[in-house]
Order: sequence, then structure tokens, then C-alpha cells
Amino acid sequence: MLVSCYFFRWTDCSLVLLRQLLRNEEITKDGNVVKSDEFVRVLLYEWMIQAATFDVFGAVVTVVQNLSMSDLIEKFLDEQASEDILIEDRRPVLTWKCINLMRVVDNKRLVRVLREVITAWPKKKCAQPASELMSSVHEMVKIAQNHQNIGKACAGLLKSDPGAIMCSEFGFLLVFALCSIDRYKAATISELIKVFQRLWNFRENVQEFGWIEGSGLGEVVNVVEDQVNCLVQRLGEDVEAWELLSNPTVTLMQSLLRLPSAKEVTIVDGRVADGCPMWLFARNVLTKVIVSKRKEMATHLSMVIESVTTSSPSVALIYVDMLVEIVRNCTLDVLNNWKELESLFKCICQIRRDISVSLVRCLMPVINNRSQLRELLLQSVKKAEHGG
Repeated sequence: MLVSCYFFRWTDCSLVLLRQLLRNEEITKDGNVVKSDEFVRVLLYEWMIQAATFDVFGAVVTVVQNLSMSDLIEKFLDEQASEDILIEDRRPVLTWKCINLMRVVDNKRLVRVLREVITAWPKKKCAQPASELMSSVHEMVKIAQNHQNIGKACAGLLKSDPGAIMCSEFGFLLVFALCSIDRYKAATISELIKVFQRLWNFRENVQEFGWIEGSGLGEVVNVVEDQVNCLVQRLGEDVEAWELLSNPTVTLMQSLLRLPSAKEVTIVDGRVADGCPMWLFARNVLTKVIVSKRKEMATHLSMVIESVTTSSPSVALIYVDMLVEIVRNCTLDVLNNWKELESLFKCICQIRRDISVSLVRCLMPVINNRSQLRELLLQSVKKAEHGG
């Protein structure tokens, strides 16, 4: 609040001083007589270049607009942003400056600027996630929340050019973050499901028919898989990324597990050995997300248990396999949240036999250490024996 008040005061003071200068046709600068209008324009342009934070830059833009010098915005985008954003060490700063300017340009220029920012962040194979990118994604989500035309432009670009979005580190994070805005969540998740389904169907056909995987679409599949791996890494390491992107990630992976498949799940030694590639991919991602954020174990356990009891038999086996990995890697955390398992044990005998047996086996380390769960299990078995 204090910061906002500071920038309001700075903006007001700057406008008063600059308008005073503009009342004179000419002023003296360093002993030279210059046009006041020209002096103010040069000064404002320098301020736009030198502004070092999102809020300072926004304040300068407000001054530019109030002085009816919006052509400086176009000049900045043409001279600074369009080319310099491709220079690696200048890219982070120019990214958030372009995001800031999306608020004040017309819709045609908005789409152009959005494309330029997305193109400036190509996903490099096996590269570590760009650490400075999340703050820009966060600012982008805030302005998309407050400016519907910006949110619509982002959603529209995913629909019209998914390849560009999915192969851009910024674009990929942006569409996941867009799901945190209620008005775009359903449509964005729906589009992401279509994209992932198309890509993984292609990969499956490549493997089945021996097509050339090095084709354009094959490269996109590899890039997207790398993008997801980096996303999971961010979720485990970055609190801001977790708060913004974890729910969309979990929702998307659950949605992918609901997609129909003709391929049966193959169980070998109690584990899922084969099945629908999309399901296996979603299982791996969800497992990594859950294991990386143990503080959220209660929520995630509840989600997995509910999915086991409400999904089709094949998908239920996928979730059981997920639970095996969770228990193996986070036994203590599962023990500490054993109450989340109570509802499962109350109805375990109503679940298909192979699934219930697999559940009991994978949860044995927890059952052995929690007498309450053992009692619930015995009660369920007795109830089933007596036809209750």
C-alpha cells in the first residue's frame, strides 16, 4: 500500500513538473536552448529505458500517457523490445517491460508483443529452468486478470498456435498460470488436454508404425516432455511457482488420466508394467509432484484415494501404482497423514478384488504402524463376510 502511494505521488509530481516545462516553447539545458517538447520526450524515453522495476516502469508509462506522448511507447517497442529482447542478458528486463506495455497498446499490437515475448524464450533441450522467468509470469497473470483482452489474447494464441506456446518456456508456464484465473481455467485446461493427447497419440503411432520421430511434431513432443520435467522441478524448488502452477498441473494430469484408452494396463509383480502411454506419463508427473511437496501430503493422499475409488478399474490400478511410489518414498509422511486413509479402509472390500489386494499390499508399511487402520480393515472384512 505504501509503495503504491509512493508511485502515485511520484507520478503526480512528475506530471506537474513536466507540464510546467511544456508551457515554455523552449528551455535552456547545459547552456543550450532546446525545444521543451523535444527535451521532455527524450527525458521520458530515457526513463523508460532506465526503469529498473515493474512498478517504476509502469509509473513512467502513466506519465507518458498523461502527457499524450503514447508514440514513445510504440518507439520503445520498435527500437528496444522487438530486437533487444532476443539478447539473452537483456531478455528478462525487456520481458516484464513488454508485459507492462501490453496494458496500454491496442489489441493488434498486443498480439504482436505477446508473440515476440513468447518467441524470445525458446525451450532449450535439457537446460535448467530460467530462474528469473517466474516473476514475469506472475506479473502477466495479474494483468491478464485485470485486463480481459490480454487474457483472451493468451488463450487465443494457445488455440491458434499451440506449437509456439508449447515450445516456449515463457508460453508454456503462461498457459498453466492462466488456469489460475477462473474465467479461463476450463477452456485452457481443455485446450491443453487436446494438445497433450495429439502429441502423445503421435508418439504412440511413431513407435507402432516406425515413422520418423525426428519430424517436426516429434521434436515438439520431446520439447514438451522436457518442459514438463522443468515444471515439476520448479514446483519442488520455487514457492511462487508452486502457488501459481501446482493446481493446474495436478488438474491437467488427472484430466489426462480420464481420457479413454483401448490399451489394457499390464500388471507384473504387482506393478503397472505397461498401458496407455498418456496414462503412464500422467502417473509419473503426478507422483513426482506429490513426492516433491511432502507438506501437501494430506491433500494429495485424499486426491489419490478418491481417484482409486471412483475411476475405471484400469485407471484405478494406475493410481494404486502411484501410491506404491508415494509410500516407498514418503513412508513417514503417509504415516503422519494416516487419517486420510480411513475412508478407503471403510469401503475397501467394495473395491474390485485385485485393486483392493494391491492397495493393502502397498499400504502395509502404514498398516503395520497404525492399529486404527488395522481395526478398520478387520471391520470391513468381517462386514463383507456377513454380507453387510
